[in-house]
Amino acid sequence: MTDQKRVITLKERECSELVEYLMEARNQRIEEGKPTDRVCDLMIKIIDSPPGREARMPERAGR
Repeated sequence: MTDQKRVITLKERECSELVEYLMEARNQRIEEGKPTDRVCDLMIKIIDSPPGREARMPERAGR
């Protein structure tokens, strides 16, 4: 079974907020003595993701 990829579009502010929430989750896991590998991997993926152009639905492109 392969993992499916998902693509989401976030505005810059949403991206920053998501990273902030993940940092809080990471810090809480550190306090609890739990591993933080998965949270750190997600943060790195989000921070390193390239900015993209906004996609439009073909039926709405002409509006």
